[in-house]
Formats: sequence, C-alpha cells, structure tokens
Amino acid sequence: MPTIEQIARSAKAELDSDINLEVVAHFVGQKIAQVYSQSKFKALRRYGELQLQGAIGSIDATVGGTITFTPGSTIIIGDSTAAAAWNNTIEGWFLRVWPLKTWYRIARLDPPATITLDSPVSTERNTNFTIGVASSGNSYYIVQKFVPLPTNVRYLGVYVVPYLYNPLEFVSPEVMNYRYPSRHLVGPYPWAISEFGTDFTQTNKPKIVEVYPYPQTATVIPFTYWATPPHLTIDEELPPTFDAHVAREMAMIPILRYEYMRRLRMGDVPGAELLRNDFRAQESKAPEWVDDALKADSGVDDRTFLVSCWRRRLPADFDTLTTAELDVWARVG
Repeated sequence: MPTIEQIARSAKAELDSDINLEVVAHFVGQKIAQVYSQSKFKALRRYGELQLQGAIGSIDATVGGTITFTPGSTIIIGDSTAAAAWNNTIEGWFLRVWPLKTWYRIARLDPPATITLDSPVSTERNTNFTIGVASSGNSYYIVQKFVPLPTNVRYLGVYVVPYLYNPLEFVSPEVMNYRYPSRHLVGPYPWAISEFGTDFTQTNKPKIVEVYPYPQTATVIPFTYWATPPHLTIDEELPPTFDAHVAREMAMIPILRYEYMRRLRMGDVPGAELLRNDFRAQESKAPEWVDDALKADSGVDDRTFLVSCWRRRLPADFDTLTTAELDVWARVG
C-alpha cells in the first residue's frame, strides 16, 4: 500500500504547489479521518470487552459488612468488614442502603471506612428510619453504575452476555428511566444497556454506558464497536480498503485553498479567483469520493440481501423455508 508521504507527493506534484510536504501529509491524514467519520466503515470495526465490576455488599450483610448512616446526612460509616472491602476506586460509584431504593453517588472515601455522599440519604417515608437519628447494622450495595468504554470508541455495536446466548437490549437513558426508574436490582446478569454520554472528567473523554441490572460478581460483556478515525502520519501506509485516488483528491481541497490565500496575499486577485473556483469545484465532488470509499470498504453483508428466521422455532412449528430464496423456489418450482 502507498504511504501517506507518497499520496502527499502525488497531490503536491499534480497541482505544482510549493507547499511544504509535511503540511500536505497532514492534509492527507486529516481528509482520511474526515471520510472515515462519514459512516461506520468496516475498517474501523473493532471487538471489545466491557469489564463490569461486581457489586460490593449484599442484602443479608453476608458480604461486605454493614454500615451506619443518619437520614438527612451525607456521611456513611462502615464496619471493619466494609473497611476491608472498600478502596478509593469506589469514588464516583453509587451506594444504596437496603431496603431503601435510591442510589447516592459517592463523592469521597476517607480511610478506613467513612464515605461522603453527594446528597443526604432520605428516609423515603420508611417508618424504620427517622431524620437525624443514626441507624447501624444496615445492609447496603455499592455499584459502578456508569462504566467507561475504551477511549477510541465512536459508535457502539452489539453487546452480548455469552453465558446466556443473548444480546443486551439497547435503550436510551430516557427509556431506561421510564422502564426502571429506581434501578434498585443487583442480580446475576444484566439485560439492558444504555449509552449514557461522555465522561468529561477523564483525560481522554471516554464514552460511558449504564448496564442494568448491576451484576453481583465481575462480568465480562463482549461487544463490537467502530473506532474513532485515526490521524495517519507521514510514514504510515494507507489503509488497505482506502483507495489512493480518494485520499489524493480529498487532499487537493486544502492545497487549492492554500494556493488561493497565497495569491490573495500577493495581490493576484484574478489568479486567486480562478483558484477559488477550483477548490469549490473540488469540494463539490467530495460526496462522490466518500461513496467510492464506502464501496471499497463494503463487505459480504453489504452485498447480500437475505431474509432469514434467525430465532430457533419450536419443533412443532418447524419450517424449512428460512430464507426469501427458498420461499421463491418453493413457489415457482
């Protein structure tokens, strides 16, 4: 495959421009990333694994110890068992006092076992708790509600639970709130996932998801995704499914714009006007080159129209006609 440098030299020579080669190489890498951002290119499809941490605590206090809290206060104090289970990684996780249903974000952990919440704990009109009166020996759960994805994730694909042979249902955060308002369940496996947004507090600004119910034990969720388009450098090769002419033609747009501005600075207005027409004409062809890139990147699933019954039928309702093709042959012989 040609390198970015070779594409840059070709574009530079074709326009007979004196622009710096490294600048042109930057244009080439920039335009490749721009084309890749237009769709879900297979060249950017990746396989990932979502690592879900197991919940800390339990309903019957057999795991994770117990806590003492005061309704109306943000302070949670754990016993010696809880102190052994907690560490600074739980900052930003969520805590729920059993049998209450509300989750509270953990703002800070002060060793050995003092948690400060973002919001004071409510009694939720439960008669067993009173505002201002401390309650000890309570069961609890601490879960990681929002899980960061790899930093290069741009578009999400399918998430599956391998041991259940089942994909997770993708829902929006709003639908998640409608269906499961309190989301109080901590169970053996999740059944729904939501793309919640972006964590701007982290350096690489990763996307975050919420998986529900929250798992009791550490769980691995395989998934597919499309990566953020990389910016290729001058020494790197062109991706195998990305045609050289697409990269070259796209890179000519900023080169022509550069030459247009250079002519304006020199006072050559007629020459600049001609170049302005050239780069605008070049820009108008960009959708065609994106289509060329999509065609070159297409796979078997893009060229095949197959209507099939992918879910297994019951034996009493077994039907051998599982595709549109078989149905047509059955009708016409």
